[in-house]
Amino acid sequence: LGIEEATLEPGEMPAGKVFYKLEPITLNLNAKGQTARFLQIGLTLVLVTDKDVPKIEAMLPRITDYSVSYLRELAPEELEGSANFHRLRENLLLRIRAAAAPVPVADVLLINVFVQ
Repeated sequence: LGIEEATLEPGEMPAGKVFYKLEPITLNLNAKGQTARFLQIGLTLVLVTDKDVPKIEAMLPRITDYSVSYLRELAPEELEGSANFHRLRENLLLRIRAAAAPVPVADVLLINVFVQ
């Protein structure tokens, strides 16, 4: 009929259609003996279908743990500049996908990022 099915490469995620907002995370950054610095970050997960929402909600403790474990080790200077924000987003996505498996997470969006 002239209609082609989209095929995905191994490890590639289908386009997300559902946005799931996580509770904001506030934590201390790794200041390495300097004045304490804090990070507050808001994340939204992009899910493939709305059927994944209850599954993601069941895994929220693990998703939060994986995210906080990574974020807590960041130094304040690792949150400066657009290249570092891209790296932050990619690293969070890897950890969130691992925590949420087997539920596919298409993307993670950085909604609010405050460093104090």
